[in-house]
Amino acid sequence: MNKLLILIIFLILGLNANQITLEDDKEKVHNLNKIIYFSRGAKKTNSNQNIRLKKHAEYMIKTKDIKLLLEAYTDNVGDREVNNWMALDYAKACKETLVKYGVDASRISITTFGASKSTRNEIRDRKVEFIYYY
Repeated sequence: MNKLLILIIFLILGLNANQITLEDDKEKVHNLNKIIYFSRGAKKTNSNQNIRLKKHAEYMIKTKDIKLLLEAYTDNVGDREVNNWMALDYAKACKETLVKYGVDASRISITTFGASKSTRNEIRDRKVEFIYYY
């Protein structure tokens, strides 16, 4: 079945905003949580995040033609420049962990938004979103 058609069907059925269903012809359907939240100032991923990142790494290793964009955000507390650096730290931590689990670094790109898309919920703003593409 066409992957675009599958995506449209899932969107119509109303998937949870934090999950995406990815299908590969040779693999079963994978539900991956596509947002990882961070505590303020974190520079490394913790054990719970690593469990989730390992699932993403396994998916990427099995699906050779897929690439990943990590979109990093932080809250609006404090200096804008510091916030931008913190968002970059969050994304780098995710990328480094994925690479540690065997993903080729060239398949992962990073973009940061700092607090520019802040929702005024500080805890939920400190995050990295996973955007898969071909």
